[in-house]
Amino acid sequence: MDVELSELEFFQDVFRNSPHLLKNIKQIGMELHHGYFGEGIGRKNDKLSDTGPTSTFTLFWQYFHELECYGFKLIHSRKNTPWTEVVWARIPNPQDKT
Repeated sequence: MDVELSELEFFQDVFRNSPHLLKNIKQIGMELHHGYFGEGIGRKNDKLSDTGPTSTFTLFWQYFHELECYGFKLIHSRKNTPWTEVVWARIPNPQDKT
């Protein structure tokens, strides 16, 4: 999935408005453009750091945790400046009878 700098809005919409859709998804692959707040490609906000309290990565972290709560595990990541490619997969719980 490539939503071009709208990753935070995508996660917010899915988790707040339609989390039930996640039960039908087995894998999510996307580019995360951290360090951007919708300014557009090549327009990184100088006030944002790559790490620390003003980093968009810290905002992503809450959604990474929510993905884990829905049974997803990070199975691949690769830094590819100015984004990171990530893949999450739903790992079946052997105790589930579904």
